[in-house]
Amino acid sequence: MNQGQGWARYCDVTIHVGGKSFKYHRLLLAAGSEFFDTMFGSNFKEREAADITLHDIDASAFEEVLNFFFSGNVAATTENAYS
Repeated sequence: MNQGQGWARYCDVTIHVGGKSFKYHRLLLAAGSEFFDTMFGSNFKEREAADITLHDIDASAFEEVLNFFFSGNVAATTENAYS
């Protein structure tokens, strides 16, 4: 989903990955991913946290995952593919 101007002010969570920050809506992340649905819908500390740090994923790969959630398209490259 394109994050145009004004998008960030309506977001309720910031995901930090590999030195980059991604502002999104919990609802949209949970709808697109069982991982986020479990994180936000269960009794984990991330359920209410405004900032969440994910480890063991590259920022460019995470960005592609987010793009896939909202567009259905994936741009796999040698830079964002795990080997």
